[in-house]
Amino acid sequence: MILIVIVIIIICITLYIHYNNWPPNRWNWSYVSKHNSLQWSNYFNAKLYPGAYTCDIFDQHENGYCGICFLISPLQIIHEKLKINNKVKKETYLDIQHIANQYASYIRSMPGIIRSPLRSICFGVNPFDVVELLKNKRIGLKFKNKLENLNEHPRDDLQEYDVDMYVNINKVIKLEGSNEDIKWYILRNGPILAKISSNVLLKDVKNTNTEYDHIICVVGWENEKWILRNSWGKSGYTRKRPDNPSKYVLQDTPLVQWKGNDGYIKLSTNSIKEFFDIVLNL
Repeated sequence: MILIVIVIIIICITLYIHYNNWPPNRWNWSYVSKHNSLQWSNYFNAKLYPGAYTCDIFDQHENGYCGICFLISPLQIIHEKLKINNKVKKETYLDIQHIANQYASYIRSMPGIIRSPLRSICFGVNPFDVVELLKNKRIGLKFKNKLENLNEHPRDDLQEYDVDMYVNINKVIKLEGSNEDIKWYILRNGPILAKISSNVLLKDVKNTNTEYDHIICVVGWENEKWILRNSWGKSGYTRKRPDNPSKYVLQDTPLVQWKGNDGYIKLSTNSIKEFFDIVLNL
């Protein structure tokens, strides 16, 4: 009888440790299980439903618009924060073209944006110039029932914008602390942004470029690896940046493989040094 009681106590302690291990070894906002949603709700005293909270994979190169990672990724994490806080339905999609039109004048004036008659090409733009633009702004969002890429140059000749809701951005912050601190932050607040060198993501390309020229979303982690969502589509191929962007449009550049799988990639938690987030007034 005593042995049975001891066994039951051990089992209860084991289950308690398992179900109260926070932050967990794995967390991915692209799918939150029922068990994880209950854990999260109990721990943070807020309601989180099971399901996917991340945006679908966007392909910034589909129509030749290189360099819009600085627009896509911040908008996606804004949308995801709205989903996590139950402000919008999880099944909605952002109208990227609509928001690009709102900021077309600023985007075109940025140094590093080189325009051809057909396409805009990014070459050396600091992705966070646009993120900084969002500070203290009231952003008008429009939603669709399916994902669509940009289908034309951002237009700055539109005077009025039909919006579904407005979001007030409080500030853009750089996240400090250990990897465990970053995990806690993602767990509580949702996906965040990270600076990265695009060459790190490419297969068979020596990483000679150590400058941050790409922005990517951190949607979770698995043990000692970050789970990152890229904006290069799901095919596993992307367009290589042209050596002379003033001469070529993006479609003329070769396709190269990158290391992602279905739009996502896992990298060591020590491979990313700078994390940022956009804080909303909800």
